[in-house]
Amino acid sequence: MVVGDVAERIRQERDRRDWTQQQLADSAGIDRDKIGKIETGARKVNSTELVLISQALQVPVQDLLRPTAPVVLRRGNVASQEAEAAVERFNRYVEDSLLTLGLDRAVHSEH
Repeated sequence: MVVGDVAERIRQERDRRDWTQQQLADSAGIDRDKIGKIETGARKVNSTELVLISQALQVPVQDLLRPTAPVVLRRGNVASQEAEAAVERFNRYVEDSLLTLGLDRAVHSEH
């Protein structure tokens, strides 16, 4: 998954609520500067921050991990660099989603 996809999804969800970065930061318990850097892609969001942001926005972590553009793969085109990159992004997305799903469940089961 591309870092920009997660950053864009977070920004979209925040904008959908008409929240400022400060409001998201306060709700998630994360420094506003970190939120700004995450949204611009200057900093990667870690799994704990991702869970906190998803809880603040009240959206599943998987929604934040979903690529902004659909990944289209067709049989026979895997030889191209673009197709190989898409396969790699998709595999990382699935792996990250499964890991985050486990983390999300663990966080929610503690409450």
